[in-house]
Amino acid sequence: MELAEREIKLKNGDSCFIRNLKASDAAMALVYLKTVMGETPFMTREPEEVTLSLEEEAAFLEKRRSSLDGVQLGAFWNDELVGIASVERATKMRRGCHRGTYAIGLKEKAWGLGIGTQLSQILFSLMPQLSISQVELGVMAPNKRAISLYEKLGFRPYGTLPNASRLKNGEVLDEILMYLTL
Repeated sequence: MELAEREIKLKNGDSCFIRNLKASDAAMALVYLKTVMGETPFMTREPEEVTLSLEEEAAFLEKRRSSLDGVQLGAFWNDELVGIASVERATKMRRGCHRGTYAIGLKEKAWGLGIGTQLSQILFSLMPQLSISQVELGVMAPNKRAISLYEKLGFRPYGTLPNASRLKNGEVLDEILMYLTL
């Protein structure tokens, strides 16, 4: 799904631009992924587990951009990719095709500037065009910053998955499951 580039204002007065990621963003996206995965233990993988080649990432981004089952947006601040948010249809089966899986990540330097909130709001505004009326996510229980964002956006918890993630040091984290009806 295509989105015309949008400018948002950050809490510090700077501008940030929100748009679809495209194949030409692949190198920047791989750097972003490895950076974000290394800045917090709350992401789904370790930096070394980001193993797509430049060509594979470009093909992935182009496929996501033309998909009718979801949308992926990037936040660009000072010409740097600092955030990605996406919603993907949970299933194509009729009984569950109204549900989507939501994910967001921001580089640490972009935390607290309002990017996550505005990026999510723009993303959610596109969901009716995809006939997605409910989005769901999982968040590591100690990730208070993310939980605060999700609650601000209207997400509500519906359960906890114990021991959902095992960190390199052996610590295990529970995952809080949340949903938002749009």
